[in-house]
Amino acid sequence: MRARLLCLTLCAAALLFVATPARADNGNSVQFFTDLRIDPNKSVENAVCFFCSVHAEGEINGNLVVLFGSAHISNAVHQNVVSIFSSVTAQPNASIEQNVVNIFGNVRLGDGAHVGQNIVALFGATEFAPTTIIDGNRVIMPFWIFGIPTLLIGLVIYVIVREVRERRYRRQWMASQAMGPRV
Repeated sequence: MRARLLCLTLCAAALLFVATPARADNGNSVQFFTDLRIDPNKSVENAVCFFCSVHAEGEINGNLVVLFGSAHISNAVHQNVVSIFSSVTAQPNASIEQNVVNIFGNVRLGDGAHVGQNIVALFGATEFAPTTIIDGNRVIMPFWIFGIPTLLIGLVIYVIVREVRERRYRRQWMASQAMGPRV
């Protein structure tokens, strides 16, 4: 048994040393757990960030995708911005040429920020400056539309489970009591 465990451990260690790290080609930037910074005079094709933040002072020629982090846009994103469990902040005069999709996060657009198509913000907060330009539609569904029904359904399930367990406990307790004949 110990020999098998030792063999499996050595094989796993060998695989860790020969594993190929993830890398991006063609000017793409991909980060895990480390913030991604795009300098003012630089540009990237696509930017993808998992469990980190993107600070884009330069241009992003393609898409910006953020999961569990935040996106700060100072210049331009030439396609879409997608964020899940993240926040999106477009600084004044920033430009997003296509769509902004945000699920369970915040969207803030500064003065003069421009969105070329649609904004979809589900279950989060939105804050738009008065001079923000949005060429397409706004689909905004606040968190309470999702949270209150989920809370009520959870409360009903909790009460039902508690009552079923209480009834089962009472039956077991009554069965365990020795009830002899009355004299």
